[in-house]
Amino acid sequence: MNIDGASFGNPGPGGLGCVLRNYLAGFHLAITLPILHCSSLFAELSALRFELQVLNMLRISNVIIETDSQVLVTLMAYNEQSSLKILK
Repeated sequence: MNIDGASFGNPGPGGLGCVLRNYLAGFHLAITLPILHCSSLFAELSALRFELQVLNMLRISNVIIETDSQVLVTLMAYNEQSSLKILK
């Protein structure tokens, strides 16, 4: 699963994108959504939350998440409380 979020300005108009592939890199699903006003971190977090909701709805588990956001990776790796809040 690849996710990305971005904003034009910080904050400003933005959006998110998610791509889901199987273990052989075969394409399954791609989604993009606009966000009217957000920071770049909010866009990244929104992409993660949205994709986790899609995976849950499709009953897909055992997923590798790839992102280019070092801030998001740091939040997930070092702050367990933040991880739990994202999923709620």
